[in-house]
Amino acid sequence: MMRIITTALLLLIYITAFSHESHYKFDGNSDPALKTFIKDRKKTLNADLQKQLAQQPAWKSFLGSNGNWMVWFNEQTGKPRKAVGQPVLLGLPLNARAIADGFISQKLSGFEVPVSQLVFNNVASSTKYDFVNYKQFYNGVEVLWARMQIKMMHDGRIMQFENDVFNDISLNITPAISEASAVAVASQNVGITITQTIINSNLKIVAEPAGNKNVYHLVYEVNVKGNDAENIPRNYYTLVDAHSGEIIYRDNMVRHFANTDVTVTANLYATNPYNPSSIEPLKYLRVNDGATTYYTDNTGYLGLTNTTSFSATMPLRGQWARIYTNNVTPNLTVTLNPGTNNITYGTPANIKELSAYHAVQEVHDHFKAQHAGMPAEMLMDFEMTTNVDVAGSCNAFYDGDINFFDAGALPLISVTPHLQLPMLYITSTGTALTQTYMVFMAQGVWAMGQ
Repeated sequence: MMRIITTALLLLIYITAFSHESHYKFDGNSDPALKTFIKDRKKTLNADLQKQLAQQPAWKSFLGSNGNWMVWFNEQTGKPRKAVGQPVLLGLPLNARAIADGFISQKLSGFEVPVSQLVFNNVASSTKYDFVNYKQFYNGVEVLWARMQIKMMHDGRIMQFENDVFNDISLNITPAISEASAVAVASQNVGITITQTIINSNLKIVAEPAGNKNVYHLVYEVNVKGNDAENIPRNYYTLVDAHSGEIIYRDNMVRHFANTDVTVTANLYATNPYNPSSIEPLKYLRVNDGATTYYTDNTGYLGLTNTTSFSATMPLRGQWARIYTNNVTPNLTVTLNPGTNNITYGTPANIKELSAYHAVQEVHDHFKAQHAGMPAEMLMDFEMTTNVDVAGSCNAFYDGDINFFDAGALPLISVTPHLQLPMLYITSTGTALTQTYMVFMAQGVWAMGQ
């Protein structure tokens, strides 16, 4: 039994599973001094709200004038945050900034863009596109991480815009605390020997998501530099509320080199069981030291700052997949030592489980590559449940989870241009191999990926 996911269903998955994107850089390690105002960093989009926002007259009018576009709405402002679609030609002289200005004033007027607060920043160009970037200033005060970007082809046809600006800011821009007070607040409870503090005399504004709205803060930017107990340098970039004196955000801008290098690989079928198995990296794999969860990168590498040996667990799950056999996820326990650690993931996982994990990562990365710069780019950015050895006689199916049947289904990956789907499966019954083309995601994902 095989099931096909239609484009409509894929769009529903896109809305419900799209991870919350944030421009706020935050090093989520175990440093207790760090702080962020993003309360739910894994927030997903509200499907019902996205549908409701898509029915707004302004968006319908935009579609009526400009053809087929996909959109992701900012649920705090109710305005399109990012949209991509059929190229729009305004007929203006071929000047990227002038065309972008015209697009904002002519095509985005229905979205109440605070045009008077936009300040041109630059034009960045690639071999195919021009990116016109703007910053936002409210009453002369820069809004941190706010931007408007218009993406166009070199012939002036616009095919994408990002609208990360705010039209409802109402804020007293006169600080209630002094610069000296802000520095004193930023210097508290950092656990280091402070050697230098630097404050930016130019105040900034930060938008803090709060439910379906934003709360705006006037902030001081303060850098607190020093060394910790192991004489490792730290540089805490800190935002202090200029009215309340509260620390809104703090991150360590010093990224430490790794004392413990971990590389995780496994013997698996990288393409199909007709070809020999090979040693492949287990990318995006979860590693837990008992207190903090880390993930390997796209080469299977993880760099840690530990200077002593410690025990770590590596369940066969990662950022984009979790493997189950009979509702159990294989879990490897290892000892990691300072220096180089080359881990080959074997027992308690078998080659089918390892191949299934690898397959989901490959499809995920291929999809992102095909949709780079589009709203759908992060459609598959969620941990997909992947069941192996499911009871039944079919080969595989998708019902919100990936399911391999007990007949011995093994993943077969191919991303050749001629194929019309991203994932194939091999099913083994006894000694006979039957190739089965698994068509989940075929109509939607692969069509969008070509």
